[in-house]
Amino acid sequence: MKTQLRHIDFQDEEIEKLDAEVKARMLLIEEDLELLDTIPGVGRRTAE
Repeated sequence: MKTQLRHIDFQDEEIEKLDAEVKARMLLIEEDLELLDTIPGVGRRTAE
């Protein structure tokens, strides 16, 4: 059980790192994302 919990903690940390990297990369195209987000049916995640 301890091994599984450590693995889950590791995965949570990796997800946080990846989220931060995606956010940083999306800053470069923020204006484009905002325009795409105005299209009906296209949300922020899809635009990214």
